[in-house]
Amino acid sequence: MFTGSDSNCVWIVDAAERTYQKSPASFSLIGIDVLAGDAKKAYAIYDHRRLLQLYAGRPPIELAIFDLVSNTSFKQDFAPVEAALTAAGFEMSEIKFQPNSTGRIIVSDGKKAALLEFSDSA
Repeated sequence: MFTGSDSNCVWIVDAAERTYQKSPASFSLIGIDVLAGDAKKAYAIYDHRRLLQLYAGRPPIELAIFDLVSNTSFKQDFAPVEAALTAAGFEMSEIKFQPNSTGRIIVSDGKKAALLEFSDSA
C-alpha cells in the first residue's frame, strides 16, 4: 500500500491488487512534508519551520488527518504531539520527519528516533 498526494487529493495505491483510490482533501496539500498511512487513514505533517519568515501566521508544524473510508479530512493542532515528543526527550528545534513503509512516521532529532503511530482515542 502506498500513499501520495497531488494538489487536492490523497492517492492510495495497492500495488498487489493493482487498484487505486483517491480521497479529496478539504484544504491544500501543497507543502506536505511527510505523508504516511494505510487503507483507512493517512496522516500528513506540514513542517513550516523553514518558511516562518515568509508565512508568519502559520504554526511551525501542522498535522492533517485523512479518513480514507469516509473521504473526509481535517487539520489538527500539533501541540499534543509536540508535548509528547518533548516529554520523551526530543529536541523540537532539531526534529525531522520521514514516512515509514508500515504507515507510521519516523521522527528523529539527531540523537533519538521513534515511530509516530496515531490512533483513534475514545
